[in-house]
Amino acid sequence: NRTIKWGRLFDYAIDTLGCDYVASGHYARIIDDNGIKKMYPAKDEKKDQQYYLFELNQRHLSRILFPLCDYVKEEIRQIAIDNDLPSKSSKESQDICFITKPMTTKKYITEKLGHKKGDFIYIKDGRKLGTHDGFYQYTIGQRKGIGIAFEEPLYVVKLDAEKNIVYVGTKEDLYEKSCHISDVKFQYPCEALEFDALVKIRYNMQAQKARVFLTADKSSAEIYFDEPITSVTSGQAAVFYDVCDKHLIGGGWID
Repeated sequence: NRTIKWGRLFDYAIDTLGCDYVASGHYARIIDDNGIKKMYPAKDEKKDQQYYLFELNQRHLSRILFPLCDYVKEEIRQIAIDNDLPSKSSKESQDICFITKPMTTKKYITEKLGHKKGDFIYIKDGRKLGTHDGFYQYTIGQRKGIGIAFEEPLYVVKLDAEKNIVYVGTKEDLYEKSCHISDVKFQYPCEALEFDALVKIRYNMQAQKARVFLTADKSSAEIYFDEPITSVTSGQAAVFYDVCDKHLIGGGWID
């Protein structure tokens, strides 16, 4: 989104081709609030895709159309059927779009990166509990596929890419009360250095109440959640929304 779709392609369409707008199939809605463009959930909140668009700014929002904003997915599917469009029988995309069955994400990554032996380390006391074939085959919060016999169910709690270590622990080890984010972006000017917000740290989670504390230059922030949340993962986006009407404010990348 940052580099290709809303980077080079958007700039080419607006600056070189002279297009008035760029249309996108994302499920989101743009509303003008006294000259400031704000992004809101689309009609189909189950398909809400604001999370992926938090880095868009006023230049983008003033030149984007989201034609699906007033439809639910079932209506779009019916339009495709009625007009005999190729997408009428396309399957719902739940994973990486260019990896299709029978290929899986794990198989794809293994083919590209191969096997690299590393250790499973118990995060509570540093014990080695076993070995794995590459940290990149695991995700924070994962339970299935660890393959270690233990007195309690084990979850992936932390990944160390440099040392190829997968840290595991019990469910309680997954919970955290805060996270730090960098490369913060706002969709419109933000005057406050701290504010309450609804925050998502992954696309398919329910937004949680939190307090956002920005640094003086607003390039990074500390987020403190009202209640502990699970599976805080470095490299994923933390996106904040207005507590009253759920419009998107901005976000950053978890350190």
